[in-house]
Amino acid sequence: MPNIAPDTQEIVESIRSFINDRFDKKIKFATEDQLRKSAESWREKHKPENWLPESIKCLRMVQKSTHIAKGVHPQASGSNLYADLGEMPEYPVVGSFSLGKNFLPDITGAASVGGSVSFVNMEISGRSLEAICKESADSADAVTAALCVLAKVDEETAKNWVSSIADFSNGKRCGRPVTDGKEKQVYWCAENPLDENSFFLLNPLYPSSLMAAVCEKIESDLFSDKNKNAREDRKKGLYNPDDVISYPDYCLLKMGGSNPQNISKFVSSRNGKNYLLASLPPAWDTKETRPLFFTKSLFRKWGGEKEVRETLQKLQDLLQKDLAANMHTRRKRDNMVHDLLDYLLEFILRYREIPTGWTDDSRCTLPDHQKAVLDYQEESRVEWVQPLAQDFAKHINSYLRDNFPVGDPEYLYWYSLAENYFSYLTRECVL
Repeated sequence: MPNIAPDTQEIVESIRSFINDRFDKKIKFATEDQLRKSAESWREKHKPENWLPESIKCLRMVQKSTHIAKGVHPQASGSNLYADLGEMPEYPVVGSFSLGKNFLPDITGAASVGGSVSFVNMEISGRSLEAICKESADSADAVTAALCVLAKVDEETAKNWVSSIADFSNGKRCGRPVTDGKEKQVYWCAENPLDENSFFLLNPLYPSSLMAAVCEKIESDLFSDKNKNAREDRKKGLYNPDDVISYPDYCLLKMGGSNPQNISKFVSSRNGKNYLLASLPPAWDTKETRPLFFTKSLFRKWGGEKEVRETLQKLQDLLQKDLAANMHTRRKRDNMVHDLLDYLLEFILRYREIPTGWTDDSRCTLPDHQKAVLDYQEESRVEWVQPLAQDFAKHINSYLRDNFPVGDPEYLYWYSLAENYFSYLTRECVL
């Protein structure tokens, strides 16, 4: 079914209502002193014949872009780029083209023109004003007539305004490409390095549309209620069918300082936050895991690992501090214990990669329950969950005892956390 162009009167009423709403909000949030000094001038500025020309003028100060220069340097004055990402060829890597036809362009330019952008995005009969201006000649004529009535201008001026709105929505105002010394520039040799005409100047821009989608995805993964609940249940050793999503070693870059709106609309909407994923080579563990021979407890080996020693030291430091016995302190303590349990799980899984049967060797003097968990054999019926939880609790108390008074209450608490954790892993067939 084709779209039906709104009539002129409907557009007139919608625009007038939009301007009045902006004036009402300005009055609502103004102080008494501001109202006394500026109420009349604000009222005059928000008359359609005054507000519309200024809004169209401001609209020409911004660009709809998919790639922006200010994302590289906040003071860069080079060209921005608007690309129809849905028409770009696809490659076997991730890029802006991955967004396809459903991409959202960013808006960059003067920081104080939010009202102009809101104006072209205002809805009339379920469509934005910018969509109405470009969808058909009849629609554009209806908007032209409405602007003539409201702003009391001639038809030619109103048509130019409609053209400005349409050009903005089509992203046609990026102009001839120019660069800036503050931007990154690379001379790229396409053919013969001895021919200076073979070099092209590559000018990387900030892929704002792509980064908006990436940052939205990362924030949704990290901070959604679903992921928070899954993370809490994992720490408590409780069952949760949802996966725990994490982004190891990501970096948070703040763009634009205290004025992210100077960069772009998308950057401002997330308060300047920009997530950078870790671009690092894999940290391979090249040390070969060898059977545990001539030791009476796996905790002697596990307790000597760097991550375990550091976490135990942090736990000891926390307990020695005179902190308030509140939920925040308890959560911090429990998080450290769950980190230790995670390290123990990682330790166990490393030893399960060794071909089964190594614990049958006479040189292996580990207790039976530790043999059962490190060297999994289907025919084994040794119960290991509770004995291993007891060993874990004893090891923590043994480490803390020299510098912190611990006894049965602490032992029972570490034991309960470990027992819940190991029980969860057995239910989920992890161990």
